[in-house]
This record gives sequence, C-alpha cells and structure tokens, in this order.
Amino acid sequence: MKRFWLLVILISFGCIVSSCAFSQNVDFTKVTGEEQAYFDQINLADKYVYATLNDQEKYYYRKMLKCLMNYEDSVTIQSIDYNVMETAYKAIRRDYGGIFWVDGYRYETTKDATVFTPTYSMTQDEKGWYATQIKNDVAEVTAKLRGNDYDKVKALYEYLVKNVAYNESAENGQNILSVFLENETVCNGYASATQYVLDLVGVESIIVTGYSGNEKHAWNYVMLNGNWYQMDVTYGATSDRVDGIDYLYMTMTDDICNMNHIADDTYVPPVCDSMEDNYFVQEGMFFKSTQMGELSKYIETQYNKKNPEIIFVTDCDITSAYVKEHILSDKNIVKLCTGVNTMQYEFSEAYNFFALYLQ
Repeated sequence: MKRFWLLVILISFGCIVSSCAFSQNVDFTKVTGEEQAYFDQINLADKYVYATLNDQEKYYYRKMLKCLMNYEDSVTIQSIDYNVMETAYKAIRRDYGGIFWVDGYRYETTKDATVFTPTYSMTQDEKGWYATQIKNDVAEVTAKLRGNDYDKVKALYEYLVKNVAYNESAENGQNILSVFLENETVCNGYASATQYVLDLVGVESIIVTGYSGNEKHAWNYVMLNGNWYQMDVTYGATSDRVDGIDYLYMTMTDDICNMNHIADDTYVPPVCDSMEDNYFVQEGMFFKSTQMGELSKYIETQYNKKNPEIIFVTDCDITSAYVKEHILSDKNIVKLCTGVNTMQYEFSEAYNFFALYLQ
C-alpha cells in the first residue's frame, strides 16, 4: 500500500512538472454531437459552477459527469492533473444535488491519461429502485411550487422546514434519499434537495459548503429575478420561532449570511447584495426610517389578528433605536393595541430583527 501511494505521488509530481507534454495535444473544448445532445438533456449549459471553470476543468467535469450519471465503471481522461480533477468533481457535486448513488472516487494514471473510477454506494439496480421510490414524492413537492420564482422558493423552504426534521443520525443524511424517503436529514441533505427540486421547476440554485461556527456546513445560493441570494434551510428548520420557521435565512444578502457562515468552496461565488426578493421585503415586514407610520399600522393589524408573534425587520441601527424608544414604548403600544396587558420583544442587533409578543 505504501508503494502504491508513493507511485501516485511521484506520477502526480511528474504531471505538475511536465503536464503540457501530457495535455498539449488535447482540445479541452471539443465536444462531440452525441455528447452535446446528452449535456443539453441535463441542462449543463445552465450550471453556475461549471461556467466558472477553465477549459481543462470543464473537460474533466464533462467526462466525469457523464460517467457518474450513466453509472459507468470508469472513464479515461486524456490529461493528468489531480488538482483539476478534484476541482471538477467538487463542481459537479455543487451543481447536481440529485446525485445520491456516489460516495467518491479513485483514480489511476498512465503515461498521459487519468482513469477516473467512481465509488458507488449502491448497485445500478438499487439506484434505479431508489429513483423510482422518490419520483412520486418529488412530484408531489414540485406540484406545490407554483407562482413566480420567489413563490416557488418560499414554498420549498416551508415544505422542507415543516416536513423534514434535522437529525444528525439520519441515514443517507448526505443526500436526497434522507429527505424524500426518511423525512429527516442534515445540512447537506437539505442543500442537495433544495438544488435538485429548484432545478426541476426552473429556478437556478447551487450548493455551497463551508463552516457555520466551527462546524462543517452546507447551504445554497438561489437566483431570483436576476439576483442571487444565500439560503440556509437547516437554520430555518432548527429555529425557535412560534410557527417553527425562521424566515431570516430564506433569501439572505452576503452581509447577513456571512455573519455566521464562511464558504470554503474554490469556485467564484455569486454576489448576493439585493434586497428585492428578501423575505421581509416581499412580505411587507421590512421598514425604513420613513415608514414608522406603516410599522405602527402593521403592529396594530397583526395584534388584531391575534398573531402570537409579530415579526419585522428595520433597515439600520438608527431606525431600530427609534423603534425601541418610540414605537415600542408602553404608552404607544397601549394606544395602538386596545386591550393589551403585557408586551415583550426579542431583538437581534446583528440583523435589526424584532419579534414582538403582546397579550
């Protein structure tokens, strides 16, 4: 075993030193008509991470993707570069959350080529059986995703939070089987299911991995009306909100998400700086300093509807300070909400987030 790995290291080093000799005659951009037809079927041209790769990485990506999707034993790639292969493999797993039958890969090198061999977690017959089992469940979910793209993302977020429990011991927690067959999963299961389902309904999404605190984590980027947002279903599903859903993590800007998420993927991430399809903006729960009259009316309306938890967000620290001093003063709340006896509220300074409780 030691001799084998030594050989791999030496071959890889030789590749780095003289990789041009192994790859100089390869046209990394060449795609046959048959290959192009296949890639069109699986929407390769629409995949964000694939588009960020260079020509050699795309060449590896295409070869390995076709091998994985068709459950092939191996594929020979006319190039030798382990780093390129690893980058391409990770890119596939970020673009295609529906791949549930692959655990990893191994490889061997010849003088001028790499043999990529997937590590499958099940037989091809088992793969087909599982695909059939989840087909109806996935169809039921996609049938609920109607309206515009924001409506679809919101409906999926709510479905996953309400119907799929977070369980660190979930079997198949790293793929979509845990979501659709077992109704319990971990972060990578949520992220994979999100990407997979949104792709089926025409909403662009990718998986991102990194850290939340000191723990490895996975979440998503989603595209809405030409703007990218970060979304973390895991956080939404593990909240203590009254209705069990924390919408703070549904459509986040980088400024919000990066407070407690750090991505470690090698691809260039999309910029998420729009508030247009932020949940609180879309649902009329986001208030600027010039909208204090609207905020007062919103609180009054929610109280009269007997909403046990009145949630809203402000645009900045100064607005939040005004809200706490004036809008949420005992005198003003009594005036707004007839019959109120007690008031409590939670406030997150980082997000300018309020949760108000009136009785």
